[in-house]
Amino acid sequence: MTETEFDPIRILAVDDDPNICWTIQEKFKPPKYEVEVANDCETAIDAAQQHQPQIILLDIKIPGGGGLEILPRLKTMNPDVAIIVLSGFSNPKNVVEALQLGAEDFIAKPFDPAIVEIAMKNIREKRNLRDQVSRLKNELERDHAFGMLVGESQPMVEVRDFVEQVATTDLNVLIRGESGTGKDVTARLIHHFSRNHEGPFVKVNCAALPENLIESELFGYEKGAFTGAVRPKPGRFQLAHGGTIFLDEISEIPFPLQSKLLQVLEQREFVRVGGTRTIKVDCRCIAATNANMDQALEMRSFREDLYFRMNEFSVQLPSLRERREDVPLLIDYFLSLYSERYHRPRKDLTPETIKLMMEYPWPGNVRELESLLKRMLVLDSEEIVYQTIGNSNRPHPDSGQRGGSQFHSFPQTGEGREVPYGLPGYQRVATHRTGEQGHPQPGQPHAQVGQGPQSVQNYPSAPSMPHPDSAPPAETSTGPQQRPEAPGNETEMDLKAIVEKAIERAETEAITAALDRTKWNRRKSAQQLGISYSSLLRRIAKYNLEAE
Repeated sequence: MTETEFDPIRILAVDDDPNICWTIQEKFKPPKYEVEVANDCETAIDAAQQHQPQIILLDIKIPGGGGLEILPRLKTMNPDVAIIVLSGFSNPKNVVEALQLGAEDFIAKPFDPAIVEIAMKNIREKRNLRDQVSRLKNELERDHAFGMLVGESQPMVEVRDFVEQVATTDLNVLIRGESGTGKDVTARLIHHFSRNHEGPFVKVNCAALPENLIESELFGYEKGAFTGAVRPKPGRFQLAHGGTIFLDEISEIPFPLQSKLLQVLEQREFVRVGGTRTIKVDCRCIAATNANMDQALEMRSFREDLYFRMNEFSVQLPSLRERREDVPLLIDYFLSLYSERYHRPRKDLTPETIKLMMEYPWPGNVRELESLLKRMLVLDSEEIVYQTIGNSNRPHPDSGQRGGSQFHSFPQTGEGREVPYGLPGYQRVATHRTGEQGHPQPGQPHAQVGQGPQSVQNYPSAPSMPHPDSAPPAETSTGPQQRPEAPGNETEMDLKAIVEKAIERAETEAITAALDRTKWNRRKSAQQLGISYSSLLRRIAKYNLEAE
């Protein structure tokens, strides 16, 4: 049961005594309260469905079955409703049964209306405390996200200084940056250090809301505003009263709605969908985007006046490739966090692996790094790092042996079909706003995109795949069984068939090599290949692979 200062508290009084109902209506009047009355079980059920009360004052002895009989049904219909039982039959058995069925309190008749008011106040305070505990719990669970701002590089020092300077003001803030750089975390830090830090932090993902629903989500709606609006609903701005509203991906807000958003930011007031009453709000607005706002303004897809109102303060979050020196700190943070959460032993990475991770451009930024480290901890294998972002000619991190790897690298080809993750030919392609990194050609070095002298690292060239016209490699004693050749000359095959044949050869070689290394331990082989156990079994059956 939640409430705001704008909406009355909805009460349903269920009693067959008209004097009791009249007393309740006289004591709990608008605008603070809104009372509905029911005199029997059937009417009570209908009223509870239609009006969605926050508090039900329920008599035990009412026509149609009794209050204790419908109490479980009322709680099933609305688990958040608070039920106070009012009855002249206050024997211990009734009290215990009512509380066991879900009642919040039991008040004996005759009663003083002030006692009922105190009981309702205690219920609201208890519910508000529960909601606050739940909110704090959620914030604690999200503490790991603050690792995105871990770092001692100059860009991160400037970001933290910015947060400290603007947090104590009530000015609007626009946060820019690529996906995964920590825009959500920065917004929460600004709220945490603001004067309204005890108020709510309400996040709205504008890109996730359908265009026809975003107005009602932001500003709420009145009862009867549209089909299905059986009761009024507060919007996100109203829920953020006294705190902060965070509009993520603000560039996705439809152009016709931007004028109403501008009105809220300028005048701190709005009207619900289907309503006539002006509602005033006092909340700080923080917005974030990864879009090119200059281009949006030029194309007139975003209002210029709204941009200037929203951009009272602006900060650009650096990408992870622009602060590579922070990668070891982030690695240490996430390994400590998730080793404790997943009850796994802390395993420090080798210097070679850390160097590789510092050289990688991280197109997904800190979110991608966090995801990779979680997989590595769960699978307890540093090999996952090399399978995901590594090159082919490297020492094996787990065995310490040097030599060529069975995991080759070749470009993706063939009508958008990608080589499966963890198998030969898998290629990670990073796309950035400053440009696009294409697939390297066989035999050419891999170039990492970034800034500064350490941003480009040339890895040894990967062995290229055999041309489809060339003779297949001779079968060895440990090699895979070759599938029958398709009739006709391969040169007459279309490109798709050629690519599929190359993929089959590469998959067969990689799977056979992994099975040989693990002495046909299928689960361990699947982990090394980076595929599921069931996928490995399907491929073994598909290629008719058998242990020697």
